[in-house]
Amino acid sequence: MCDTCDRECNARVLGDAEYRFGTTRVAIIQGDILQPKGAEHVQVVVSSDDNYLTMAGGVAKLLRTSAGDADNGRSYRREALECCRQQAGPGEGSDVSSTRCHLKAGAVARTRPYGLTERLEKVEWVLHGAVVDLDTEDHELEDLVAMTTTNCLQTAETLRTKDNQPVESILFPAFATGLGGLDLATCARKMCGAIKAFLAQERNLKEIYILLHRKGDGQGSGAAEGDGQDLEAAEAGEQANQRFIDEARLVLGVPYDPGQRIRQIRDFYGREPELDHLAQVLTHQIEGKRHAAILGGPAIGKWTLLDQLYYRAHLPGHELSVALQNAGQRLVKMPFGRVQKNTPLSFVYQKFLCAMADEGLLEAGEIQDYLADPDLNCDTFLEVVRRLVGKGEPNLQEIVFLVDHIPLLMEMEARDSERQGFVQEFWQDLDELQRGVRFVFTARNDEFRVLRKRRLENRATDFLESLEIIGLGSIDGRQRRCWVCALFKDYYPDYAQEPLEDFYSFFEEQAGGHPTLMSLAGHALIKALRVVTDEEDHRGEAMRLARQTLDAPRRELFNYLLKAIDRQQARDLQTLAQAVAIEDELALLVRDLRDGDPNALRRWEELLGEVNPREYLHQETLRELEDDGYVVRVNGGSPDKGAPAQPLERVQNQPLSGRSRRLPEKVAVHRKAPGSICPGVFSRQPREWLGPGTEGRGH
Repeated sequence: MCDTCDRECNARVLGDAEYRFGTTRVAIIQGDILQPKGAEHVQVVVSSDDNYLTMAGGVAKLLRTSAGDADNGRSYRREALECCRQQAGPGEGSDVSSTRCHLKAGAVARTRPYGLTERLEKVEWVLHGAVVDLDTEDHELEDLVAMTTTNCLQTAETLRTKDNQPVESILFPAFATGLGGLDLATCARKMCGAIKAFLAQERNLKEIYILLHRKGDGQGSGAAEGDGQDLEAAEAGEQANQRFIDEARLVLGVPYDPGQRIRQIRDFYGREPELDHLAQVLTHQIEGKRHAAILGGPAIGKWTLLDQLYYRAHLPGHELSVALQNAGQRLVKMPFGRVQKNTPLSFVYQKFLCAMADEGLLEAGEIQDYLADPDLNCDTFLEVVRRLVGKGEPNLQEIVFLVDHIPLLMEMEARDSERQGFVQEFWQDLDELQRGVRFVFTARNDEFRVLRKRRLENRATDFLESLEIIGLGSIDGRQRRCWVCALFKDYYPDYAQEPLEDFYSFFEEQAGGHPTLMSLAGHALIKALRVVTDEEDHRGEAMRLARQTLDAPRRELFNYLLKAIDRQQARDLQTLAQAVAIEDELALLVRDLRDGDPNALRRWEELLGEVNPREYLHQETLRELEDDGYVVRVNGGSPDKGAPAQPLERVQNQPLSGRSRRLPEKVAVHRKAPGSICPGVFSRQPREWLGPGTEGRGH
C-alpha cells in the first residue's frame, strides 16, 4: 500500500453484482419483475417489446396483463400506441412519426402504470423499449439492446414524479434474452456498457436495477418441488444468470477505457495541486488574476481537468462548491466542435447565451430575439449578463465560462482578417468582456503560443495581464504511486491492503508519467485481474495479459500524437523513438553475446556502426516535448522522479563472454544522452511503427 496516499476508500465495486458511480448505485438482482426483491420501491419499470408494441410475450405480456386485469390491458396498450403518434422522446432512435402507429427500433414510449401499482406501489411510469425491429434488419439485435438501454435512461432522466421531483429509480429486464434469443453474456456487455456510458456524468437517477429472471419466480412459472427436469432447468438458469453477472463485472467493475473517448468524471486521480490553483484564481486569492488557461500537450488531460472542476463546483457540500457559492459564482460549460471559416461574431455570443440557458440561468424564450439577431455583439451580450446578475437568483455575482480548446476560434475567423463582423473581433472584445464574465479555457502549448503572439498581445492586453497560466505535464514517481493506490482502493479494495510493489513497477514500465497511459494501463490491469482470478499466479498472469492488451492502444496513441504535434516535434519524436528502439535492441543482444552467438555479434557491430540518431535531435524541441509530458530526462534522474534509467545502464561495465570486453564507448553515448521517450509511450515501439520519413535522419 502507498504510504504517501491518504485518499479515503471510494469503492466502486460494492459486491458481486453491485456498483457505484458517484451518487448512483447499479445493482443486478434476480427474481420476478412484479416482485423485485430489494427494488420494490422503483418509480420506473421498463418493458422489453418490439417496435409495434404488440406486448404478446415475455416481460411485455406479463406487465400488460398485470396493468389491466379488467380489460386485458387494452387501455394500457392504447396509451402506448397513442404515445407513438404524439410523443418524440430523446435519443438516437426516438423520432416518432405522427402518422404511424409504431416506433422506430430502439425508441421508447412511456405510459402510466395502471394496475401495476397494485404490485409495485411506488411505480409511476412504464417505459416501453422497442428492442426488436419487425420492419428492417438495419441493426443487429445486440446493438438495439444498447440503443434502447440508452434511450430508456435518457427518457427516465427527464421524467417527474407526482410531486414534481425527478424520478430516481428504474428497473430493467435483461433485454431480448427471452423470446429474442440473445445470450445473457452479450446482453450484459451491451446493457452495462450503455449504463456505464450514461453514468460518466452525474445524473438524477440514483438507483438502476437490472432484473434477471429466475426459474420458479413469477406467475405460472412455479415448478413442482422435486421435479428433476425443472430442477435441472433451474440450475441451468442460475448458471446463465451467473454468466450475465460475470460479464457485467468486466464492464461495470473496471475503470473507464480511455480508448472509447467517453468524457467521464469518475476515474480522476491526481492533479489536486492544479485544481487548488484553479480554485484560488476563481475565488480571488491570486491578486490581479481573473482568468485561467490550462495548457498542455495533446492527450495530457486538459479537458478532464475542466470537467472535474465543473463537477466539483456542482457537488453539494464540496469545498469548491461552497467557496463558489459564497463568492456568488456560477460555472457554465461551453465546448467547441467542428469549425469553419468566415463564422460571424454573433455565433460566439449566441453560443454563450445557449450555454447559459443549458445551465438554467436563462429561459429559452428569453433569448429567442437575441439568437435571431445577426448583429448580436459584446455590448448586447453584456447587457443580458448585467440584467441577470442584477435580478437573477440570490447571490449571483459572476458567471465563469469553461471553454474547451479556445484556439479553435482562430480557425473560424474570416480569411480576410480585416473584414468586420466575424470571429476575429472576439479577441479585441476580451478586455471589455472581462468586466462582466470570467474565463477558464484549455489550449495546447503550441496553439497558445500562437494565440498569444498573434491575438492577445496586441488586441487583449488587459485580459492577458489578468490571465493565470496553469500547465499540465507528466506526473512524477510519487504521484504515480498515489494514483495506483487510489485506483486499487476504488476497484480492488482487497488488493489495496496488500503490497503493491509489483503493480507500481508495472505502471512505471508501461505508463511512465503520462496520464493517458496511466488510465489505459489501469483499465487493462484491473480488467485482467478480473479475468484471471482462477490462475495460481494471478497477479503475474494479469500483468502479462495487460501488457498484451496495451500494445494496440499504445500504437494508436503514438500515431495520434504524431498527427497532433507540429512537424518538427513529430520528426524529433520519431527520431528519438528510433534511438530508443536501437538501444533496446542492443540491450536484448547482451544475453546472446554472453553466449557467444556470432549472429548477435554481427548485429551488434552493425548497430554500433550506425550514426546515433540522437545526434540529429533538436534540444529546444525536446524541451517542449518534455514540458508536454512525452519526453523524460534521464541524465542523473531516478525512477522516483519519473525519470527511468536508460536501457543499457544496468549492464554498463559488465564483462561479455565470447569477446571479453566492456561495452564499447559508443554505447555509452546512447546511455548518457539527455533525453528518453516517456516509458510505455514509445520505448517499446517496433522500428516499423515509426512511420514514413524516419530513414532520412539529416534533419
